[in-house]
Amino acid sequence: MKRSTERILTTHVGSLARPAALLDVMRDKEHDQAYDAESFAALVRAAVGEVVLEQAASGLDVVSDGEQGKVNFLTYVRERLTGFEPVGEGAAVDAGSWKLEAEAFPEYYADYFGKYGAAVATIVPMACRGPVRYVGQAALQTDVDNLRVALGEVSVAEAFMPATIPQGIARNEFYAI
Repeated sequence: MKRSTERILTTHVGSLARPAALLDVMRDKEHDQAYDAESFAALVRAAVGEVVLEQAASGLDVVSDGEQGKVNFLTYVRERLTGFEPVGEGAAVDAGSWKLEAEAFPEYYADYFGKYGAAVATIVPMACRGPVRYVGQAALQTDVDNLRVALGEVSVAEAFMPATIPQGIARNEFYAI
């Protein structure tokens, strides 16, 4: 991590808005509809380039890919890790990290998950029901390549790529605690 003795380096965390054309293809992909994989890859690459340019232009020192190629981290886990299965319909608030908060603010989370599901895909709860292994090497390489290309167009202090841990988005039904 870069440090500065002159000032506080700035960044952000979270998804950045995706172009409508990317969202349309992403929606088809998420709903197992026919989609053009090459077009999807090109749209993600272009979207990463644009959000990196926007972050640099706004003065951020540490930029990310804006999570342009990911619908959400539930999809990320489903596509890149083994051992997880969907466990029904509805909001993914059974995971321990969200459960107490969702119970304390049920109206907010009903609205939150309702809006998110309408955007691209319904959020379906997941559970770990088998050994967890990483199988997303090719997708990760694509993410890294897209970000590297975009970084070639800007001057920033550093870049990072967001990832998640399954603990916060799926309940454990496999590993002894």
